[in-house]
Amino acid sequence: MSPTILRALPLLSFIVACSAPVVQTSNDRSAAPFIALRAPTPSPPASLSTPLRIRWWEDRIYRMDDADRREAYLRLGELYLENKNGMEARRCFRQALEGRLSTSEVAQAEYGIGRAYLLDSRPGLATTHLTAGIHGATGPGAEECRYLLAVCEGETLPATPELLQRVQPYLPDEGMVAAYAGSGMLGFLDVSRASWRAKPLRQNHEPMGPPTRITVHHSAEPLTSRKLSESRKEVLRIQSIHQDDKHWADIGYHFLIDPAGRIFEGRPVEIQGAHAGNKATNRGNIGICLLGNFKGQPDRGPEYAIEQKPTSTQLASLGKLTNSLRATYRIPKDQVFHHGEFRQTECPGWRLRGWIRNYRAGIKPN
Repeated sequence: MSPTILRALPLLSFIVACSAPVVQTSNDRSAAPFIALRAPTPSPPASLSTPLRIRWWEDRIYRMDDADRREAYLRLGELYLENKNGMEARRCFRQALEGRLSTSEVAQAEYGIGRAYLLDSRPGLATTHLTAGIHGATGPGAEECRYLLAVCEGETLPATPELLQRVQPYLPDEGMVAAYAGSGMLGFLDVSRASWRAKPLRQNHEPMGPPTRITVHHSAEPLTSRKLSESRKEVLRIQSIHQDDKHWADIGYHFLIDPAGRIFEGRPVEIQGAHAGNKATNRGNIGICLLGNFKGQPDRGPEYAIEQKPTSTQLASLGKLTNSLRATYRIPKDQVFHHGEFRQTECPGWRLRGWIRNYRAGIKPN
């Protein structure tokens, strides 16, 4: 053998050693070998925030092989959904669909595109992808996909609170009401804290104990829109004022009613409210606030000078809610008050004051 060939032998041995690992099944050299399983797709550290995990994947995805890249796009799409970025989520799921995927992975990508369209309030475009996502989906993902598709098509399926919590970020505004109305939460709610994205209750609160009375308020802020999205913004704005400006533990009221008659869950009933004036008047006192300005306030500007009327649907919901709370907590009819009966204030306006007087007297509204 020539010296040149001998010198090349170590290099050839190294090349063979670095090729895909082969596992021999027996001492028989004729037995068919099989390739060892490939390493799993790497993952970013769990301690990273969602934006940093997105950056981690984006920095590495183009250096991955085809199989790892497809899986990475699926994971990256889920992270963009978590980060409320529907456009980038759709890009990633569509990139994943360009490769060879299993049936369940195709379903995951289609379901992801559907959810991304729902994040952008485009349920019409979401329907096709949610329909495709149902085929091949299994487990919780299939349940979620089926529920969201029903909501997009104007239907309401039975759902547990756990399922509603999982799909909540993707529910279209009008679907949100139907979803939470059927969830059985206290039996008389239309919109839960989760659905209007309430901030957490702070530590500076006190337990209320058994409720013994109910007090009605108005928000004293103009609101004419009946859109659920606008009502959610208004309730969240009130919570921000109460927590950030007044430094209260939470929104002061236990329930709020918007112009469309939707009943919002406010501060948990188990927690003493901050609405009637002081600790003594708040004790055992459930606060109900109707959204709107029912007493003119010209000193606050032209918009506030306009005195609104509670809508008929608001008053109907107020009656339903008051009756339900009284039945639940055995509160006598004469323990239903308006705010002005506890402190010097024109809240909640003369119309609601009259409604309270008639309610206590057993006079039904016209």
